[in-house]
Amino acid sequence: RERERERPQQQPPLPLGWNWAVCLRIQLVYVAIIPGLHRALFRIDPVAGIFYDIDGNLCHAPTASSLSLWRGLFIYVLICRTQLKDLLAGDCTRWRADMVGSSDQAELVRVEREVDEGVGDIRQYLSLLRKLKARRSQKAVKHGLVLLKSSALRNTLGNEVWTVYEQVAIAALDCHALDVAQDCIGVLSAKFPDSIRVERLEGMWFEAKGSWQQADKIYSGILEEQPLDPQIQKRRVAIAKGQGNLAGAVELLRQYLETFMADHDAWRELAETYISLQKYNQAAFCYEELILMQTSSGLWHLKYADVHYTIGGLENLKISKKYYAAAIKLSGGQNLRALYGICLAAAAINQVKGRGKEEKEGSELQSLAVSYIIKEYKRKCHKKKDIVSAVLDKLQI
Repeated sequence: RERERERPQQQPPLPLGWNWAVCLRIQLVYVAIIPGLHRALFRIDPVAGIFYDIDGNLCHAPTASSLSLWRGLFIYVLICRTQLKDLLAGDCTRWRADMVGSSDQAELVRVEREVDEGVGDIRQYLSLLRKLKARRSQKAVKHGLVLLKSSALRNTLGNEVWTVYEQVAIAALDCHALDVAQDCIGVLSAKFPDSIRVERLEGMWFEAKGSWQQADKIYSGILEEQPLDPQIQKRRVAIAKGQGNLAGAVELLRQYLETFMADHDAWRELAETYISLQKYNQAAFCYEELILMQTSSGLWHLKYADVHYTIGGLENLKISKKYYAAAIKLSGGQNLRALYGICLAAAAINQVKGRGKEEKEGSELQSLAVSYIIKEYKRKCHKKKDIVSAVLDKLQI
């Protein structure tokens, strides 16, 4: 203790000691064993022996001489224990979901091919369409009618037959086969005379027919019984857009989002409607909400960048350039539209600042974008490579 007091108060940080080297070695072993776990672990500064969390914040700054081996290991485990548990569980859940989704898609393709050839199970095919929410309206009507018109096949469905009737009715409305939809809705109405789901189908039939007032009357009656029905509120938005009343659609969407604020589809619909009305600042707000809800989605970063590029001005162009870069990063460099956006935003920034300036804004990033675009056209569409090169040269990047 006396020797410790005699030491100067401010010492330069010692190099990474053996105890932290062991911690780092354990970290590398975990990374090699469990894929995706490296995102949950901490970074170590090998010079100062400093821990940073996944956001880059300083967590702990011990030196090699201040802690023993076991104390260092203990603190290391305590620091990352909770984040390891939560993030590993999340990674496993997402991995399972991706695996299940890809296997179901492959199964759908296989069963669809067999059904088209006349040897597949139509019931399984329609079930997969409902499960994956795949839009195969024409095939759903074609094969669904084969199943429903045959009494022998229809009897094998049991209570699932009513779900198939509903599925075929919605698919027929999508194909504008109003007679088929009316027959299916009639069967469901006879079986379930007081069902709100059947009433919604009737309203959708009037929508497809173009009878907006009758459809809106049906939906208003349903909302009197169930004022928080989200599907009926969305149908009223569809009526407003079908009539060309975009301002009314905006108002209905705003009322809907006051109750269902986490519905990203509604935010996207509202943003696109604002863009149709040329209200770009309001559309940018909607895309900001989408970015907050789905941070890892490069689509919302790309849309947000497009809106700011459209608004124009130096500050908006800089914002668009940043979000184009974020979209490229989230897509692994495969988003060609975002690469074009980088080039256009940089050219617009340089034009606003003045062409006489010696230093152009972010020339290295634009050069990389141009080289990758030309490389992609050379690999996939060699005939248009010269045209694209000439266009990019005119941007004076």
